[in-house]
Amino acid sequence: MAGIDWLNKPHQYTIVWNATSAAFKVDGTLMASHGNNQWGTSGMGPMILDSNAADVAVSVDWMRLPPYAMSGTYSMVFDAGTSAAWQKLTSTLAVVNGTSATISYRVGDTATPDASWTPLTALAGSGGVLSGSGRYIQFTVQLSTTDASKAPTLKDVTINYRLP
Repeated sequence: MAGIDWLNKPHQYTIVWNATSAAFKVDGTLMASHGNNQWGTSGMGPMILDSNAADVAVSVDWMRLPPYAMSGTYSMVFDAGTSAAWQKLTSTLAVVNGTSATISYRVGDTATPDASWTPLTALAGSGGVLSGSGRYIQFTVQLSTTDASKAPTLKDVTINYRLP
């Protein structure tokens, strides 16, 4: 399409489809649409294809394929290597209307969380001040939606701590 600079810039490609039509968009601009069921009874799924070996490699940062699960949990344990004073947790978290996300954490001195760990403590918003000391910290993100076509997005989590 004339007037669009395709090279060396990220773009968002979207396909909005159902049993009778499909709309193909680039950066929110409708590029093509089909008003009939050209794919037969097959369901569509995501695929990345770079057919021209001479070009720069294709790079994909993320993909989404609704419908989303109505809720889910992501959890990770981080090992500081020695006892640490846990200070701050920040995240890049996008919550759209109809979705929610909560982040909580706990600290302990065993590799697997057990009864010796502190109780889970909820953080406000995308994070905040942490308290407690221990070799390990576990953060948990609870994601949910009331609309299976929308989902909250967690891009990253940063945890600050101080070693003795």
